[in-house]
Amino acid sequence: MIVALSKNAAGNPEYVKMSDVPNLKGITVGRFARDNIRAGSKIKSDNARSYKKPLAQKYFHVFETYDPTSGQLNWMHKVISNFKAIIMGTYHGNEKIHTALYAAEYCYKFNRRKLGNSAYLRLLAALVQ
Repeated sequence: MIVALSKNAAGNPEYVKMSDVPNLKGITVGRFARDNIRAGSKIKSDNARSYKKPLAQKYFHVFETYDPTSGQLNWMHKVISNFKAIIMGTYHGNEKIHTALYAAEYCYKFNRRKLGNSAYLRLLAALVQ
């Protein structure tokens, strides 16, 4: 599973994208980035070797080894933890064949959580996209 999380200027999460991938090889990471992240975007990641080459081509890639006690990945951990809790609470477990569907549903709800119940705002957001 690859998880991409965008944050606003205050450091709070805005959008999330999850994808069930077969491996974390460079070509897989590059394909995920190409399909889901706008070229020229700033990407912060850990120091995994598979990220460096595919992300250096079209993105401003900042990588570092994160200290687990620093709190830099708190939002990422919360998003992933909430996803796991929803799978366990709603579906009472995870079958591998359904992981991509569960992730798509979670991302859809997460990315629209601030729109509220207003049909007007949802319509406006759909038209802008």
